[in-house]
Amino acid sequence: MNVLDFFARINRKVEEIGIKNEDISQQNIRTRMINTISVWSFIITILFTVLNRSHNPVYMTIADTFYLMTLLIVLYLNSKQFFEAGKILLVSSSIAILVIVNLTYGDAEYHLICVAISSLLILERFSQQLICNIIVAVAILIPKYIGMEFHYDEDVIKTRMATNLMINLFFIILLVKYFISIQQRYQLLILKQKNYLNLQNQKKEQFYAIMAHDMRSPITTSYQCLDMIISGDVDERESKSLLKKISAQLLEINQTAETLTNWINKAEDHYAALSQKIVLKPVLESVIASVALMAAKKEIQISIQVCDSVVVYMDRSHLGTILKNILLNALKFSHRRSEVIISITSMLTQTRISIKDTGAGMSEETKCKLFTEVVGPNTGTEGEIGTGFGLQMSQKLAQANKSFISVESVLYEGSTFHLVIPNSQIQ
Repeated sequence: MNVLDFFARINRKVEEIGIKNEDISQQNIRTRMINTISVWSFIITILFTVLNRSHNPVYMTIADTFYLMTLLIVLYLNSKQFFEAGKILLVSSSIAILVIVNLTYGDAEYHLICVAISSLLILERFSQQLICNIIVAVAILIPKYIGMEFHYDEDVIKTRMATNLMINLFFIILLVKYFISIQQRYQLLILKQKNYLNLQNQKKEQFYAIMAHDMRSPITTSYQCLDMIISGDVDERESKSLLKKISAQLLEINQTAETLTNWINKAEDHYAALSQKIVLKPVLESVIASVALMAAKKEIQISIQVCDSVVVYMDRSHLGTILKNILLNALKFSHRRSEVIISITSMLTQTRISIKDTGAGMSEETKCKLFTEVVGPNTGTEGEIGTGFGLQMSQKLAQANKSFISVESVLYEGSTFHLVIPNSQIQ
């Protein structure tokens, strides 16, 4: 690692002081600049103090010490997110120390101009910028009128003037380039977030279109069946058959509405999880009871193989939602009069819940994008409509609980979904 890389790494660490997130805001840009200016001003002040210790008056050494302490306070204020106080303190203390330098040596004009340019970049309000620049102008003019009362070392002035000019030109160029680089960084972040939002909007529109299709189809079927019954064109036996069909369609509408409701609720709280100790068997029994009607309609047997004492740590409502979504998916793609098996594997630090069916299975392509893309609409073994969105939501809920879902599947042979949950509470 060369010297430039070393200083660049230090600067990246320093500029993050007080930055809690990557919000695209002028506040974050200015805070990064204040942090950078404060640290490098600290280093330069120490350098000047050491180099000029032989001919600096005592009060200059004291003033430099106070300035160094002030710069540390600025960084502390930023770390506590008192950004406005940090900005004002940095600018005012810089002006104060440079006024003392100007009165002592009469050669701080360049430094003061640098402070004026810095204030334009880090101060937000126009009134603050105006006041700061007026003070700087006065500070530059003061020695012209009252400088005769102070003793100047002409040799020191001559040697410092050229050096100060070069240092401040270099500093101003770096400051402006740094400001531009931060702006460019945030522009890239804006572009990335814009692309992400566009992608999410496309997925949302696709999801709503699929949901609309899923709701419209069973509603239309139910309406046609009711119309046939009301018109009297069918006998009693056919009416009962149609009523059963309407019942199945209403069940499908209810499941679609429940998926949509769950998605909206989880989107609002960003999948926030409240981990708690859960005895697994009662949760599984409750989930099985909630899908019993669908299982009965296809004459599918649900077997559960779990001990009474198995305990996991997870959000209870999330666990119920995940298991129900996986089980509904298994029933949807299982053949009539088949079996769905729920088994538990206890490991040292994790518990794995496996839900296995011998239904339609899925291709490798479908399996690869199952948790990342809306793959629907697709149909179950008896024409049930599915989107796969419930599984995507379930994976996000699992991840919010430090868990995950995996799948094993062979086309036309069936699928096994695994939910892996920690046995202890993870912060």
